[in-house]
Amino acid sequence: MEILWLLIGFIIGLLVAWFFLGARFREQLAQRESELMEDNRRVTESLEREQAAHATTQQRLSQAQAEESSALERAEALEAELGKSRDELDSERAASAEAKAQLDRLRSEGDELKARLKSAETGRGQLEAQLDQLQSESGELKARLESAETGRAQLEAQLKASGDGRSDEDQGHRTRAQ
Repeated sequence: MEILWLLIGFIIGLLVAWFFLGARFREQLAQRESELMEDNRRVTESLEREQAAHATTQQRLSQAQAEESSALERAEALEAELGKSRDELDSERAASAEAKAQLDRLRSEGDELKARLKSAETGRGQLEAQLDQLQSESGELKARLESAETGRAQLEAQLKASGDGRSDEDQGHRTRAQ
């Protein structure tokens, strides 16, 4: 019987230990469940914040994609405008090169005309000098002619005075000499 009492004591001890251990286990379980619920609440809040952040990020991404699309359209328009500007620049450069070539030709022609003008002025100076010389010679010749005519008139007057009696043949000869 002692064994029975011992066995009953053991069983009662086990039951009491089981009860206390069960209570302790239930407390730990309740505490763990409370911790898990708190963790679950925190994770849920965190998930809600992350979902809100994700929604905001999605909106920003949509805006960024719209801005990127708009920027690409602007870039394409600017590239087209740049191409047009390059074409205009190329044609302006060609026109400028043509104008420069024409300016060079005109300068060359101007230099040639200046040289011709200088040559003409030199020739003009020479012609003026020749004209002056010819006018001077003409003046001398006129003076000599006047002197010769005066001399002739005097000779004719002398001849007339001295030779009224000369023959008509001498007069014809004189007329031919004149």
